[in-house]
Amino acid sequence: MALLELATIKEAVVVAQGDRPDEQRLVAYLVPATQPAPTVSELQRMLNERFPHYMVPSAFVFLDALPITPNGKVDRLALPVPGRARPELEVGFMAPRTRVEDMLMGFWAEALVLDQ
Repeated sequence: MALLELATIKEAVVVAQGDRPDEQRLVAYLVPATQPAPTVSELQRMLNERFPHYMVPSAFVFLDALPITPNGKVDRLALPVPGRARPELEVGFMAPRTRVEDMLMGFWAEALVLDQ
């Protein structure tokens, strides 16, 4: 897995999540090996250089440890649902300035499952 090739990532798992099969999105669950943890922008940039956009997770969740089943495998059912907050990116949030921008922001926020 490409995320595990990074020296800043100790453990990682990527899962498809969504209520319906046609609304699945990739979520990366990461245990950082260093502090501070890599930023979402850094991870997205690295993955975008190697993979098509549909193979890059749309959400990144940082954990202290991955949940493990008694068999020693990642307990995918115990992984937390990603929050709806916008991740910290290099480009800050800019509020919509017009009614059209506000409508477009609403559509994108719904499609990306984000509050902002």
